[in-house]
Amino acid sequence: MAILYPEMEVVEQLKVKPTDGEMSLLRILQVILDDSYEVFFQPFLNGERPDIVVLRKNTVP
Repeated sequence: MAILYPEMEVVEQLKVKPTDGEMSLLRILQVILDDSYEVFFQPFLNGERPDIVVLRKNTVP
């Protein structure tokens, strides 16, 4: 199971609620990806806030 940041309980209680599509995608990613993956919801990245970012640990390009 992928590691989600912030945790699903926190995402569900945000003031600005995620769209149904974002919630569905987060749930699917959390279930189908193993724990070598980290899924970030609306991270602050170089002044931007992408909806979802997926990273995998120990991956060599």
